[in-house]
Amino acid sequence: MDRCWAKRAGVDGSRCFRWLLGLTLGVAWPSVAAVADDVSPPARARPSAAATAADSQVQGATPPAPAATLSAQDALPRPHAQPPLPAGPSLHVDKRSLDMLKTTAPAPIEAGVISRAELRAELGRGVAQFLRQVRPRPVIERGRFVGWRLLALFPERPDIHVKALRAGDTVQRVNGRSLERPEEFQAVWDSLAQADELVIELRRDAQSTKLRYAISP
Repeated sequence: MDRCWAKRAGVDGSRCFRWLLGLTLGVAWPSVAAVADDVSPPARARPSAAATAADSQVQGATPPAPAATLSAQDALPRPHAQPPLPAGPSLHVDKRSLDMLKTTAPAPIEAGVISRAELRAELGRGVAQFLRQVRPRPVIERGRFVGWRLLALFPERPDIHVKALRAGDTVQRVNGRSLERPEEFQAVWDSLAQADELVIELRRDAQSTKLRYAISP
């Protein structure tokens, strides 16, 4: 019975027996409480006041904010600002120099007068007959159409005397209209019957020139 009680109390059985023997003989032995205290686990040390205050501060402190997510633009180092370039020399253009820089279209050269009757007679012969008399060749520069170079001027027609226009000239426009495509050439050809003048824009010796022929009534 004593052993069962000692086991339940968690006390060593031999020490409990000595306590009972002392109680019977009147010998002073440690009390059961003292015996129990000997076998009880040591009490935990009380934390100091400073430690308690520190723990309360840690528990009440605000948790650190999570680190902000940076974009690639913010994370990469920013380039240094480039110093301003030194100012270059000032450019002064006077009125005379400005006038020289201006490009004006050349004034047309008065090349003569064409009779309307003779013009209509020539138009009546047709485009094919006219082309055989002037033998035009296309001029292409850097992939762009420039005009038609005239290789001849009516060599088989002694009755026609062409003034100002020469073999070797490159005709670019007639009365302000392009001649690049066949339909454009035909449109110019048909308009000459009612035209009041014949203005030929051409290039001669790498220079642009205009020839103007008046058409008499």
